[in-house]
Amino acid sequence: MSLFEIVVYTFAFLLALSTHEYAHGAISYRLGDPTPAYAGRLTLNPLRHLDFLGTLAFILSVQAGVGFGWAKPVPVNPRYYRDYKQGLVLVGLAGPLANFTLALFFSIILKLGLAQGLWAEFLILNILINISLGVFNLVPVPPLDGSKVLYGLLPYRYTYNWYRFEQYGPFILLLLLFTGTISQIVFPIIMILQRLFLF
Repeated sequence: MSLFEIVVYTFAFLLALSTHEYAHGAISYRLGDPTPAYAGRLTLNPLRHLDFLGTLAFILSVQAGVGFGWAKPVPVNPRYYRDYKQGLVLVGLAGPLANFTLALFFSIILKLGLAQGLWAEFLILNILINISLGVFNLVPVPPLDGSKVLYGLLPYRYTYNWYRFEQYGPFILLLLLFTGTISQIVFPIIMILQRLFLF
């Protein structure tokens, strides 16, 4: 990547991550949980959401043309929700839906012909990043958002088994990443959404 491409990619990635994490916090706050506000996470300022290892991974990988990283999860306390499980589903979906909404917004600007040249390329990059981030986070493996959604939808009788599974989630996720299994799951969905948003 050129220096310009790295700068543009970094800005787009930070925007997608900040929007994603802000959405989690905002919905949890609307459901009565003050935790995200106390933690100072109800903001789109990317500096409030950056994770040291996630940032380091991004810096190293973006030079290879990949740009993979992550943010600090927004702290939430589901005990404040009137409906515990429904709250988990709504908060879990908030991040990915925020990314899809951002991608749709940029897609509308692009399709209306309101951006040309470098601006059009910038919008396309934002669309691709937001779609990828949204789809990836919906994979139902802890600690991804999809696992929170699945937990909220499971009957209470499966709660204990889910807690036992959750502790192994990060290891399972790494295994899926390194074996390429997760790519086979998310890439077809990402490609479908890219065609919908860009063509």
